Amino acid sequence: MDFRDSEKGRKVAEKLEEANIIVDCVVRVGTCEVTRRGMKEGEMAKIAELMKRVVLDGETRKPLRRMS
Repeated sequence: MDFRDSEKGRKVAEKLEEANIIVDCVVRVGTCEVTRRGMKEGEMAKIAELMKRVVLDGETRKPLRRMS
């Protein structure tokens, strides 16, 4: 996924924010913040899966909360 276009990236970031996934305007995850909280590869894979479900699959916040 390429979200370098600021308008497209902003829309994706807003969609993710509705699901409580915070990214910047080019849809980058704060890996320093994630690792500071003790997360490793398994948790990063889960974050990527949740992001995919919101951005590509169009899921909403409610189903995501049940998964996590």
